[in-house]
Amino acid sequence: FTAVYSVVIINAFNLIDGVDGLLILLSILFLCLFIIIGYGSAGLGFILSIIMIAVLCSIFFFNRHPAKFFLGDSGSMAVGWTIAVITLDLSINHTSRFVDVVLVIMLPTFDLICVAIYRFRSSKGSIFKKLNSIKNPDRNHIHHILMSRGYSINYSIIIILVISSALFSFYYIFNNLVDGIGIWTDRYVFEYLSIFYVSMVTIIGESL
Repeated sequence: FTAVYSVVIINAFNLIDGVDGLLILLSILFLCLFIIIGYGSAGLGFILSIIMIAVLCSIFFFNRHPAKFFLGDSGSMAVGWTIAVITLDLSINHTSRFVDVVLVIMLPTFDLICVAIYRFRSSKGSIFKKLNSIKNPDRNHIHHILMSRGYSINYSIIIILVISSALFSFYYIFNNLVDGIGIWTDRYVFEYLSIFYVSMVTIIGESL
C-alpha cells in the first residue's frame, strides 16, 4: 500500500506542475496545514514540513511567473515524494488519522484521477491502448481549464489555492459539525469530496 500510495502522490504532484509557481504555492499551503496537524509532536513530518517550507519559499522567488528556474520532473517528483513521506509519518507516528492528513492534498489527487479517467474514456482502441493513453499529456488539468477561459497564470493559481482550501474546509467543517447527526461519515468522505471537486471544476469550465 505504501508503495502504491507514494507513486500516486508523486505523479499527482508531477502533473499539477503545469504553470509557473503553482506546485510550490500549493505545496507551501499543504505544508502549513501539516504543521498545524502535527503541532507539538516535533516528529519527522513536522520537522520536514518546516524545512520544506523554507526551501520552497527560496525557490519560489525564481519559479514565480515569469519563471527563471523550473522544477522539472525531478523537482516536482521530489516534492511529491517528500509530501508522501510527511503524510505517512503524521498518520502512523502521531495521533492524526490517515484520512485527515491525506485529504489535505486532495486537489492534486483529484486532478490526477479526473484527467486519467478522461484520457482513458476519450482514447480509442483496445484496453491496453486506453491504459497507455493515460500517460499522454493534454490540456485538461484544472490550470489549463482556467487559462483557456482567459485567466492569467497568477489569477489561475489564486483560484486553485482557494479551491484547495475550500475542499479541506468542506471536509473539516462537515466532519466536525455534522458527524454527530449521522450525515457525514469517513466511509463516504472520498465520494462527497469527489462530487464537490468535479462540480467546482465543471462550474469553472463552463461558466468562468
